[in-house]
Amino acid sequence: MNPRDAWEAKRDLERWTTGNHKKTDIFRFKLDDGSHSLTDVVHVEVLSSHFEKLYHNRTPIEWTVLHDIPLRYIYTETNYPLTKDEFLRGLQHLCYHKSTSLTGITAEGLKALSDTQKDRLFQICSDLFYGTTDFP
Repeated sequence: MNPRDAWEAKRDLERWTTGNHKKTDIFRFKLDDGSHSLTDVVHVEVLSSHFEKLYHNRTPIEWTVLHDIPLRYIYTETNYPLTKDEFLRGLQHLCYHKSTSLTGITAEGLKALSDTQKDRLFQICSDLFYGTTDFP
């Protein structure tokens, strides 16, 4: 079994045993005295001083080097419809623990769809591409 399949099997077992209940991520910062922040008040103090340093940073910028950076072509339209492999690869590369879309669907929710549900979602995306359906 390759490592990717092993980790996926581990996550499947975790989902099976915990259902929809998931441990929350512990949000801590290391303080100057070596201890860790435990309360929201301390988190805000640490982050506010960090963001204040960022905001008031007056590092000189050499604007002439911007011309040396190669530009990337930006695709504004597609010539070909989305393939099933591209769709599944896109689902696989969605990031965990990111904010939800306007619908409230998370990346974890999309990745947890069954194969039948992924097929249906791909069909909806294809129909939208071809203009055979409207987005509700």
